[in-house]
Amino acid sequence: MSSRQTDPENPLAALGLFGRLGHALAGLMILPVAWLPARVHLWLGGILGRLAFRLLKRRRVIAVANIERCQEAGFLPASLDAVSTARESFVGVARTILESLAFYRRGMGYFKGRYGFVGEDRLQEALKGLKKGGPGLILLTAHIGCWELAPQAIRERFGIRIVIVGRSQGGPLTNALIAESRTKTGNGYIFKANTARVMLQTLRDGGIIGTLFDQAAIVESEGALLPFMGRPAHTNLGPERLAAKTGSTLLPVFAIRDGARHSIEFGEPIPAPPGAGRDWAANAALTLNDTLGERILKDPGQWMWGHRRWKTPEGIKEDPLSY
Repeated sequence: MSSRQTDPENPLAALGLFGRLGHALAGLMILPVAWLPARVHLWLGGILGRLAFRLLKRRRVIAVANIERCQEAGFLPASLDAVSTARESFVGVARTILESLAFYRRGMGYFKGRYGFVGEDRLQEALKGLKKGGPGLILLTAHIGCWELAPQAIRERFGIRIVIVGRSQGGPLTNALIAESRTKTGNGYIFKANTARVMLQTLRDGGIIGTLFDQAAIVESEGALLPFMGRPAHTNLGPERLAAKTGSTLLPVFAIRDGARHSIEFGEPIPAPPGAGRDWAANAALTLNDTLGERILKDPGQWMWGHRRWKTPEGIKEDPLSY
């Protein structure tokens, strides 16, 4: 694998002539939105989120159904208004998109004075092991609050370089724009497909990886069926297996929105003990599911309820769009 693939210093290199023209056009289209004040982004995100909630029927149905099923499981309170919470979730996603566009053009200056850290001593403790030449660190976040901010704010505040791992989001242009944004502060970025060797080497070299952990893994070899918010969910064990193989530490971190401000919250670290195997990985994944569930319970509208977190192989066989 080339260095460009593992650490895209120039994410535009994979684009042809038309791709570069598309990139230039996208930059021009983003520009007027990106330079709006943060308060306007909040207001505009509210309008766009509510509009999306009305227009995106399938996602609306999924979001409301997910909330109601978690209420039926006894995790969410019965008094919670499922429709209002789902609408709030759509608004949060719209605001995150606008904030990400602003960051793409303006960098961390856009968030200056509008974010802080909670539990940063947990990160500092984990970083001590890296400085002593110990194994690596895996930062795990979720689709809650402004999830794109967490690795960038950590890079800005602590000066540590995170290799962000993400899924391909479509064509080369979209992927190039995402890679360009996620590497803006000096972080690295790689796609999940065919990168296990790169991630293992990064961790064995005492590096730091960051990825999302709240997506469904319906391939049996990749995950396990574990409780999440009172319901069985196919849970990806990839990060936990990497930690077990390398002796690395898992550290959850969430960027929670509070109006125009953001709180970067670190959870309890989960170090992999010597000889850790699949049982440890499953228990660690369960702990992370519980950690995220507890955070969602504090402010349910901040999580992205519209994705198919509880889909199953059996359901997909009957209906590829099942949730």
